Amino acid sequence: MTDKQKALEKIRIELNKDIDNICEISKNCNFLELLYFVYQLHWVRLLRHFPNAENVNPEVISTYSNSLEESLKYLISLSAKFGKWRIAISKEDNGPILNLPLAQFLIKDANLINSKYETEALIKLFDIRVSGERNQHVRIDMSNAEKDKDVKKLFDYFLRIDEDNNIKKKSKKNLDGLLKNFEEEYLPYADLFFLEMGVEIVDFTYFIRKTLEDLSERILKTSDKFDKSDNGNIEVNSSNTFMHFSNCYVINKQRFLDSFDRKFDLLLNRLAFDYESFNPKELKFHQLTRQPFLIKNNTLVISPELIMDSLFTNIHYSLIEATNIKHEYITRQASQFLDKISLISQKYGYVEVDREFDLFEKKNQIGDIDIILKNTNNEYLLIEAKNHALPLDVYFKDTNKTNEHLKYLQSSWEKKVLRRAYHLQIHHSKYNIPKTYKYIVVSRFPEIISHYSQTLILSIQEFDDWLNKYDTIENFDEFNEKYYNNVGLKFSTDELKEMQNANLFLGRFEKE
Repeated sequence: MTDKQKALEKIRIELNKDIDNICEISKNCNFLELLYFVYQLHWVRLLRHFPNAENVNPEVISTYSNSLEESLKYLISLSAKFGKWRIAISKEDNGPILNLPLAQFLIKDANLINSKYETEALIKLFDIRVSGERNQHVRIDMSNAEKDKDVKKLFDYFLRIDEDNNIKKKSKKNLDGLLKNFEEEYLPYADLFFLEMGVEIVDFTYFIRKTLEDLSERILKTSDKFDKSDNGNIEVNSSNTFMHFSNCYVINKQRFLDSFDRKFDLLLNRLAFDYESFNPKELKFHQLTRQPFLIKNNTLVISPELIMDSLFTNIHYSLIEATNIKHEYITRQASQFLDKISLISQKYGYVEVDREFDLFEKKNQIGDIDIILKNTNNEYLLIEAKNHALPLDVYFKDTNKTNEHLKYLQSSWEKKVLRRAYHLQIHHSKYNIPKTYKYIVVSRFPEIISHYSQTLILSIQEFDDWLNKYDTIENFDEFNEKYYNNVGLKFSTDELKEMQNANLFLGRFEKE
């Protein structure tokens, strides 16, 4: 067995053991511990706005908030499924008890589990040396990222996925902006939406808006009971603040339903967390993203963060999983993706000339150009649009699955693109396209094949920046080096130690 195999076997055994342990420990959670995780999720989103964050490295804040968010969502799921939905009462004063040591222990434990999960990806990627009793020490040599071209390409690709995700997280809007974007995104599928969800889009957004606005109103009415500092800021870590604030998350299910028309009963059931199907070993794709309402008997727990996070992802997957409407949804979504590309291009002086323009070799149709753009200098930009979601294993940086996905793209997709590109090189004048045209691919997510293809393949986020700053570059490696040169986490030794103590990552970073 190689050192890499030994290290992978060890970390997988540890992960399974850790997950079994945390599931068992979470059975000790009472209702207030569940609410504590929901409460912390709210404040984690606001970390960068805290006064004491002004002098902290923004990358540290981002890493803390992203990692803690993963842990808290996991713990919300665990405590909702395995915990006791009852409030522990103090024998001394007959008041409610929050088991803070238990909650803090579970957060640190969940951080450790997520760190091990991330470390598994590093073990697959880099050179490994194990030592010590029972292979307890694992040395990850990241220097081969510079020597091994394939390793570097994978490392650079995973960095692109992280950056794409960070951009989307930073673009989260307030409720009004989010719901406006949601309606704009899904109105083209209004009929399909109704068939799958059972309500109109405007009714769905009304349900979400009223739910969250009623919650905000309850918090506002309770705010005079929160502990506050001398400058008027809420004392987030006060037990009194927690008790009153988190109580606003809880409502009687029947009372909640009575505030809506009966047609929303089935919608709430559809959006309710399914305890039976929850898999504790799914560490990244949180079921809460599909089912954000927590219900047990007649008690309903509402988290604005979970609900807002669920909107786009849940509806997208709901429509794409519905066999009766899937094909129509994908077809319309492809057209909408072209609309987005066209709108981005307009910012940089391009207008749409044509779309889905067929190419022919003699009488044989060999595909089409998805969208043809032209600027005032008569420069043509021809775009192949790839509006496909990444397989989840690839999105979560599984090295083997990513390499499999690359082979699939090369054999089943890129060959067709290259055939069209070669055809255009020879016959562009036949289509009244000048020789100076540029032909690129724009994908919905970053694609691993970008690092291997002779065609420039950019995600839609990268495409915007390419038009803005780098449109003279037609080679992806050059674009990747310039665009991502300043992207990446940069920490001091002390910052790394602090995050190590919080279990946000394992091990130490050292030179030889």
